[in-house]
Amino acid sequence: METLLFGLGVLALLGAWKYIWLPSVLDRVRDKLFDLRDRDLRESFMREGLPLDHPIYKRLRDLLNGHLRHTESASIWELVAFFYLARRSKADLSAMADKRFHSHDQRVQTIVQRVRFQSAIIMLAYMLFSSVLAIPLLILAFILFTVVRQLPFNKIYLTRPVARARLLVENAALAC
Repeated sequence: METLLFGLGVLALLGAWKYIWLPSVLDRVRDKLFDLRDRDLRESFMREGLPLDHPIYKRLRDLLNGHLRHTESASIWELVAFFYLARRSKADLSAMADKRFHSHDQRVQTIVQRVRFQSAIIMLAYMLFSSVLAIPLLILAFILFTVVRQLPFNKIYLTRPVARARLLVENAALAC
């Protein structure tokens, strides 16, 4: 009897994961990406008096459209595999991405950095929250981070890993 109840519990949990949790996470992420593209990016360019036919504006929209197009298929495991392959590659992906979004106008460069960072965080959050194995790791990391923050040597430098992750997410979105 307990085995039957355990089996039903597991089936209910899997059903909730597939039909409630994953669609909710996907909808939330897509809404954030649409807001970033249709509201934040557009308003930033208009507020700075920049034209909406600016080449960087079009590239940023293409980046966000790539994220939107491939959100559902994005997974943390593909990101890890891409990271591994990119590391073995001789191509400097960072330089290529920076060149693609480079502008001599500081106003444009500020917008580019903000939009690229926000879109990468949104996509990374989706990859983590849609992975059944990554959620326990996130909980463990949160606990570990909370403990380490209380220690006297709490300087944790996340700049490089976050920049790498952003670069990998962007390249995956623009590759298709």
